[in-house]
Formats: sequence, structure tokens, C-alpha cells
Amino acid sequence: MYQKYKISIITPSLNGGGAERVAINLANHFVSVGNEVDLVVFKLIGPYQSLISPGVNVVDLNVSRTRYVFLKMRRYLRANRNSLVLSVIRDSNIFVGLAAIGLRLKSITYREANTLDGVLSKNLPSRFIYLSLMKLAYSRADNIIANSDDTKADLVGNGLTNKNKVSVIRNPVLVPNYEKSKSAHVDEDWFRRSDLKVVLSVGRFHPQKNFLFLISVFKEVYHENQSARLMIVGEGEEKQCLLDQIKKEGLTEVVKLVEFQGNIYPYYENADLFALTSEWEGFGNVLVEALSVGLPVVSTNCPGGPKMILKNGKYGMLIPLGDKQAYVDALLKSLESPAKSQDSIEYAKRFTVESVAKDYLEVMQ
Repeated sequence: MYQKYKISIITPSLNGGGAERVAINLANHFVSVGNEVDLVVFKLIGPYQSLISPGVNVVDLNVSRTRYVFLKMRRYLRANRNSLVLSVIRDSNIFVGLAAIGLRLKSITYREANTLDGVLSKNLPSRFIYLSLMKLAYSRADNIIANSDDTKADLVGNGLTNKNKVSVIRNPVLVPNYEKSKSAHVDEDWFRRSDLKVVLSVGRFHPQKNFLFLISVFKEVYHENQSARLMIVGEGEEKQCLLDQIKKEGLTEVVKLVEFQGNIYPYYENADLFALTSEWEGFGNVLVEALSVGLPVVSTNCPGGPKMILKNGKYGMLIPLGDKQAYVDALLKSLESPAKSQDSIEYAKRFTVESVAKDYLEVMQ
């Protein structure tokens, strides 16, 4: 008989990032199979709130500033000693680890969502402080789940944990209704025009995603292929910077920024090609989403998950970081005769929430 658990899944917010989506996907699944689940947030904000299943108990710590998290988190953990605690992103991992010092909890599991490229790029004092806090907090974890081999290598290589404590588990990306979700209507003129070829990219408007590079690349692509269009879906602090760059390059008629979408699958379904230009990725949920509808994929071969997801180029083209001409050539080649791949659609089913959640729970116990 399936054993039931009390599970606490912790995330700073419900903003539109990959870690937050993983938190909700797991919470919804664990409840659906009979577990008692708390979804604990530092502050209940963000567009993903609408995706939470009714059976999930949302615990809002309601902190106005992060320095207030410690005491409220410690109070929550003390009151839920018998819960299987899963923190899904680095910042919440640190707070959970510090707040758990001296408490005898049943189990603490951290999900490490990214390689350490962002941390290692900080100035020396900031890097030292952050890594020291991570090392202290991560010593409290019973288990750590890394979402790629590169993520695990970074944790171990920087002395943050023992390799025997870390399991590599793919992200739970595809929700139960994802195949139905792709048929929803999208009111986009470009998708209605058979003479256009739409290159899609999805992600936070953040330097990590390197959308400035993608815009620069697309300028060269459009020069060679006038039917090409670029659509970037997301939100974030770089939005105005990206809009300014689009205008500067004279691409306002052929490059479009689209706000965050609760259901992104129809965009994948209607696009002709998917592009990822990240500098690094812990995993790359968007690649799985693109493959789930059979889209051709062009991705940077950045540190993290892309080469693992794409099986070293079997399910998409991998381009060396910073090689602009190679990326231009790859997009132009893919746009010549873009076609959906049934092999990619079948392969993507490995990343369903149901299949991955079982691996998570096995590690968390």
C-alpha cells in the first residue's frame, strides 16, 4: 500500500520561474496521490498562484523583507518536525538550513536548481559570504537533489556538500494535462500567417538568459530570411533594456516581447522553432516544453542541463557559447524546412511530473 506523508515544499514566492513551477507541480501531484502538503512561501505573490490545486495548503509567511524570514521559518519548522521538508531553490535552501539549526526534523531535502556560475561571478567578498552561508546551510540537509550533472559537479567541486548526499533527478516539467493545453487559442497575428516562420524563446528577462545576444543573432537571421519573426515570452528586470535594443536594431516590426503566460504550450505548438541562448542553466524546463510538441531546438551548449536534456545534440542543435555566427547559421538552417519531430514528443514524456515525483519522494524519505 502507498504510504502517505506530510510534505512541506518551500519556495520564496510564486513568480514565473522554473523553480516555482517545480514547487507547484510537485505539490499538486503529491496531494493528488493522498499526501498532506503545505506549500510554504515567504510571500504569496506571483502569477503561479492560479495553478495551485485546491487540496494544497498554502502557508504564507508574509514577510515584507527577507531578513524577517528566519524567525517565521524557524517557527514553522518547529511546528512541523515530522514533515518531509523540500526546499526548491537556493535562497530558500539557505534560510531553511539556518532556521533548522538545533531542531530535530524528520527530513530536509534541498533541490539545487542551478549551476554556481551566477555565484562565482560575484565580487570576492560577496562570493565568500554567499558560499559560506551555503556551506553552513547545506550541512543541515539530509539529501540534495541536483537537476543536472553539472549542477552536482559544482556543489561537490566547491566543497558545499559530499557527493554521496547528492542525487541527480530531472525536473518534473510536464503536468498531467499538458497535451490538452497546447490546443488552447492564441491571439497572435504571426501564428495565423502561413508565410511567416516564428522563432520562439521563453524565459526570465535576465542577463543569464542572454536575450540581448539572441536579438543580435536574429538581426543577422532576418537579413537573410525576411519571413523570420522572433517572439520572446517572459517577464523580468531586463524588459526595458530588451525593448531599447530591439528599437536600436530596427527590429520593432519583427521582434516581439510577450508577457508571461499561464499556459505557454499553445505558443510552442504554433511556433516553428525554439531558441535558447542562456549563459548557464541548472536544467532548462523550456527545452522539455519545446520538445513535448516536437519543436526543432537550437540551444547554447552552456553549463547545466541543455546537453543532458538534448542528449548531446540528438534532440536539438547545441552551439558553443558566444559563437554568434554558428548560432546564426543554425537558426537559418533550421528555418529552411522546420518540421515537428515525433521522436522528440515521445522522448519528452520522460519528464512528466508523475514519473519524476516518484524519484523525488524516494530521496526525500
